[in-house]
Amino acid sequence: MRKIMIVSLCFIIIFTSGCKITQTPITANSYAMGTYITQTIYGKNCSAEIIQQITSLENDLISWRIEDSQLYNLNNGISDDISGIYDYISQCIKIANDSNGAFNPAILPVTKLWDFGGKNQRLPKEDEIKSALKFTDYKKISITNEKIIMPDNMQIELGAVGKGIACDKARQICKDSGTDAAVISVGGSIMLHGNKPDGNKWTVSIRNPKGNSSDELGRLILDGGVTVSTSGDYEKTFEVDGKKYHHILNPETGYPADSGLHSVTIIHENGLISDALSTACFVLGYDEGIKLAQLYNAQAVFVDYNNNIYITDGIKDSFELISSDYTIKS
Repeated sequence: MRKIMIVSLCFIIIFTSGCKITQTPITANSYAMGTYITQTIYGKNCSAEIIQQITSLENDLISWRIEDSQLYNLNNGISDDISGIYDYISQCIKIANDSNGAFNPAILPVTKLWDFGGKNQRLPKEDEIKSALKFTDYKKISITNEKIIMPDNMQIELGAVGKGIACDKARQICKDSGTDAAVISVGGSIMLHGNKPDGNKWTVSIRNPKGNSSDELGRLILDGGVTVSTSGDYEKTFEVDGKKYHHILNPETGYPADSGLHSVTIIHENGLISDALSTACFVLGYDEGIKLAQLYNAQAVFVDYNNNIYITDGIKDSFELISSDYTIKS
């Protein structure tokens, strides 16, 4: 009998405060979108509205599992109201085109087979994957005049950008509420808003891909106004016959991507873009991934199988190496 081991990890990126704060923050912890959400807010408290909006985002708009959400209805041939997801899907299709399909919002027929982290998590048969791949050609999705038309049996998922979208929602709420500063962590995406009360920049820790969930690879020292998203091969994994499988699938093969990278961290002012690019760049590998990041004026940290770290020029001076097992390459 094949032995399947499920490894459950809560966070891809860990927020660390780093410096003494001169103003007591408001903190809140909750669970939504299948992950933990942590909020640290300075000034006006908008934490309740943020979690309410994130919950509504999942339940009413972007979940393919929850009946009567806009995405669920679209995937099941009901497209009377897609006003809340139209722009998200349009952005995703653009990134799919720009990444030559390394990011593919139409990969749901394949991800359903694997069901990473779900009750039916398993290694699909090769013929199952080949059959499902026939319905993942995102170029067949028509997006015009506020309408989205897909072929039969094609389904969209927004799981790869959902947490980034949640960060965008949180940022807008902070702005509208007049919140001084905030750091909101939604799984593997972290939104930084405003400036810390003590005048220092935010410190975001990137996980060591080969360590435990609390082990640091390095730290980014950043100004507010960005979202930091990481995709890594250590999250949502299981083993079959001694081989580990992770949840970031290569849309071309239907199997976990093997691009020579352990993780990719993307920094961008737009959460959806940072989330999508972290996935796409991971699938593409360093050489093509850095080109895609540059196309979107994003900053990035790539970690490869050989313990090398590649950092884009815009954040080289903002990165602090913590683990001595890794080498920064120029």
